[in-house]
Amino acid sequence: MNSTDKRRLLVILVVLACFGLPLLINGPLTPDEDTPMIPLGLDLRGGVDVQISVDTDYQERALLDTLRFEINTQLRSVLGGGGSTLRSTGETEEPGLRLTLDNPGQDANAVAEMLDGFVRRGDIQDFDRAALATSRGVVLRFNPTTLRSEVDEAIQQASRIVKERVDALGVAQSDVRVEGGNRIRVQLPGQRDPSRVINNLVRPATLEFRLVYPDEAGARMESVLEQLIDRDGTVRPGARIPDGWIVMPGLPDRDERVRATQFIGEQTIETPRGPETREVAWYLVRADADVRGEHLRTVRAEAGGTFGNEMVVSFELNSEGTRRFRDVTEAHAPTPTVEHRLAIVLEGTVRSAPRIAEAIPGGRGQISGGFSFEEARDLENILKTGALPARLVPGEMSVVGASLGEDSIRSGIRASLLGGVLVFAFMLWYYATGGVIAVISLILNVFLVLGVLSMMRATLTLPGIAGIILTIGMAVDANVLIYERIREEIRAGKSLRNAIGLGFDRAFSAIMDANVTTLVTSLVLLQFGFGPIRGFALTMTFGIFATLFTGLFVTQALLGVFFSLHERLNLGAVQWFRDPHFNWVGSRWPAYIVSLVLIAASIGHVPLIGGPRLGVDFTGGVQT
Repeated sequence: MNSTDKRRLLVILVVLACFGLPLLINGPLTPDEDTPMIPLGLDLRGGVDVQISVDTDYQERALLDTLRFEINTQLRSVLGGGGSTLRSTGETEEPGLRLTLDNPGQDANAVAEMLDGFVRRGDIQDFDRAALATSRGVVLRFNPTTLRSEVDEAIQQASRIVKERVDALGVAQSDVRVEGGNRIRVQLPGQRDPSRVINNLVRPATLEFRLVYPDEAGARMESVLEQLIDRDGTVRPGARIPDGWIVMPGLPDRDERVRATQFIGEQTIETPRGPETREVAWYLVRADADVRGEHLRTVRAEAGGTFGNEMVVSFELNSEGTRRFRDVTEAHAPTPTVEHRLAIVLEGTVRSAPRIAEAIPGGRGQISGGFSFEEARDLENILKTGALPARLVPGEMSVVGASLGEDSIRSGIRASLLGGVLVFAFMLWYYATGGVIAVISLILNVFLVLGVLSMMRATLTLPGIAGIILTIGMAVDANVLIYERIREEIRAGKSLRNAIGLGFDRAFSAIMDANVTTLVTSLVLLQFGFGPIRGFALTMTFGIFATLFTGLFVTQALLGVFFSLHERLNLGAVQWFRDPHFNWVGSRWPAYIVSLVLIAASIGHVPLIGGPRLGVDFTGGVQT
């Protein structure tokens, strides 16, 4: 054995040690393990695959509400507090804001000048100034470029928050990405509770602190509300909500003494089981929030309450939030005639409304509401990630059971073993001793691919197993090219040692061309594919590099070592197609005709069977 062969063997041993170590350290390849030898994808481990849509219509209406607030603020400044009406257009009209002036002839020029600022800023399109000076008013519409930019930004921000919430759930090897403009695709291997997953992903997570309408002597908030709204929250005919205040639902207090002071009503909400009517406590709260969730610094789920036996979510505000919290509690300290409360509003529902006893300078508090441990932890996680910038709507969902993953693993292993045995048997029969070396090279190839997957904690999917099987086929192809070139050199009269070297040199370009073109395809799939497709592309990419290493380096090293030890090498006596003679060009016309007939028959057969049969990953549904 010469020094070159020794160096090659040393390199092989070092590579095998580096990539084989993770396989020995990590756990077994089973879907019920949290840290298997190789992380398993959704189709092998089971889990949830859900598609979430961003409600762009709702987002546009929310942006219009914000724009209406800004324009109204400017109108009050220009007109001195009144003299105009600004409302949203009807549902049958294109979304916009209809502005009418009480004195159009007098105020139109000043208002038009103010609106020009919104046009220059890119918020609204240019408007009809002549219509503004009439009694029918003018319709202001969003600048479509600005609207599209705002919606796209909301979608990207929602995707980032969803990713953070998925990470907070502790799901390994999850995949979150934007698809089709306004859809977010989420794959969560190992999850068994789809309702909890969806609830955590689409919850708005808006946290606000709002002043409650003050309890004055002889005029408690509950008695005021009783005169303004019905039990279902509908404003009574002729009643008028005080300016700057809104009605908001809340949780009825479990303490009967507090409950007696609440205006208890009912609210119908949509649930997975259909509409449900639930008991609520109605509150009259300030329209503008004094402190918001964006002012949170830390959030923590812990045991609390009066006796420390219920789960609460404690929070601490940042410096800006602490200053606002202190100012509002200091400005609304109780007096002999007025008592103030501060409502803690979570996702549009008042969770509690504690009485303001004194100024609170620390910026700390608790959110209670009869949470279970899991609910408190979920609330902690979503408050940490922040509120969603848009409303998310659950769409198609696929749930893959763990038992299906176990069956997939067993089927994949059986297919791999069967394919491998057949390939190994052919190589041993056709190339004899050279086939033994090729088989060793193929085994090392698969070992390296699994080692890289384990070391990088890359996800193995069912298509990924197919990629490994295809890698074996490509590796066999490389060995066949090498051995056939060696046979050609031996027939040309070269010595065996020279034939081995020349065979590898002449097979090199063909092997590189085939693998590089496949690598380009794999990288494209890896970049733009999703889920199982990426799993296939990943194993193919690793397999290509493993094939180049084992085919061009390991096989040559093993052939060199074997020749050095035995001075001979049996490449088999079977040689098919040694001197083939076939007029391919002369047979092109019959081949054209047969190909066209088969293509036409295939296309014509598609409508007869009702088109292609799509799987659950295309049609959606539940897979168990």
